[in-house]
Amino acid sequence: MRNYIKTSTIAVLVAAFTMLAQSLMAGVPAWQKLQYEAYLTRDLGKWHQSFELAQQQNDDLITGLAGYGILNGSLASQNEDLFNAYLDDTSEALEKAIDAEGERQHEAMAILSAVLGMRMAYAPWKGMFLGPKSSKYIEVAVREEPNNAIVLKLLANYKYYTPAAFGGDLEEAREAFEKSIAIMEKNGDDKTNWMYLNALAHLGQCYAALGKKDLAKATYEKALQVEPAFAWVEKVLLPDLEA
Repeated sequence: MRNYIKTSTIAVLVAAFTMLAQSLMAGVPAWQKLQYEAYLTRDLGKWHQSFELAQQQNDDLITGLAGYGILNGSLASQNEDLFNAYLDDTSEALEKAIDAEGERQHEAMAILSAVLGMRMAYAPWKGMFLGPKSSKYIEVAVREEPNNAIVLKLLANYKYYTPAAFGGDLEEAREAFEKSIAIMEKNGDDKTNWMYLNALAHLGQCYAALGKKDLAKATYEKALQVEPAFAWVEKVLLPDLEA
């Protein structure tokens, strides 16, 4: 992974700490602003900056979250080389966050569950042993943190993408997405937060899959009110719904 993007250490540090200073002034953590911009623009360089900034600050959870964002993007572009470049470091960071048993341990479990699900997307034959492990992580996370927005968001993803025969359920996904979004909004975590935007996009898809096109459209329109530059919704999801 370290050689995947040939960015000089000095350039990364300058960009990261410039962003840190700007974000502190605006009240938004540097890593959060970087990840938000990276998600909107699909900018691998910004994802990489966020990943390295979290590593430099020894924040395993945020490193894992940045890695999850990169791995998620690799699925959209079917870039398996990119996926493999970040997989080990992302998994290692999340495992360290889990072992630390801190207050964010269960968020790390939920993210690692999602990473394992992505591994199965690239290699379905691994589902026999990765599936139960992914399921266990998300089950423990939800049991211990039933009102954690990130945990609920990733539970919703799990229920949305998992086949019904293996525990997937669109109604349960809808409920978890709705609850996660409501908690983020209540806590003020919906500002400059890519996970919030992603949850809205997925809730709209969930409504559409359940035949609730009016709710799907309203959810997509809400996402664009929050972030007018949300191209995935504007250019893909909303037109697909209206086609």
